[in-house]
Amino acid sequence: MPAHGWFEVWCNLKRIERIDKQFSSTTFDGFRHYPIRLIHIDAHFISKYGNVDIPYARAGDHIYLVVAHVDLYQLITWDKPMVKIARELNIDVENPTDYLALASRK
Repeated sequence: MPAHGWFEVWCNLKRIERIDKQFSSTTFDGFRHYPIRLIHIDAHFISKYGNVDIPYARAGDHIYLVVAHVDLYQLITWDKPMVKIARELNIDVENPTDYLALASRK
């Protein structure tokens, strides 16, 4: 995921865990570990993802959609406009609650 987006993901995980009480993340040695690879926004990032033609999306959404589209990643979001565009691009998209429920069964 684009590195700047970690804070959005972290806040959503905390909401699901603490407010919705639908997920309890695991800890190892007092730290939470998630299978996330951060993609730093640098010259390589811009050359790889900067000119990909997709339907219009807000800038914050566009970056996630382009990365998922180019690298064939699953997109995890509740954002309805993102879901609509992801489906147009044949991106595998899931909402966070369903994704975490499925992940906890594996």
